[in-house]
Amino acid sequence: MLASLQAEHSRLSALPDEPPTVTYEPTGETYRQHWARLTEQGRHTFLVRAGIRVDASMIRKIPYVHLHFGDLENLRKLAREG
Repeated sequence: MLASLQAEHSRLSALPDEPPTVTYEPTGETYRQHWARLTEQGRHTFLVRAGIRVDASMIRKIPYVHLHFGDLENLRKLAREG
C-alpha cells in the first residue's frame, strides 16, 4: 500500500505545473430560486462571498444606512452561478 502511494506521489510530482482555474457552469436556476432555498446562514455566506456589506449608525437620532456592493463584477459572476 505504501509503495503504491509513493509511486503515485512520484508520478503526480513529475507532472507539469498548471495554473489554477475556475469554471462557471450554468445551473438552470435563477438568482431568486437560489436565494429562496438558502438558509439564513447560507444567505449570510452568499452575501459575504459577494462582498456585500451594510453599515448602520445613528447620528443625533437620525439613522444612516450605507449599503456597499463590493466588487460588482464578482456580484455579477455569483448571480450567473445561480
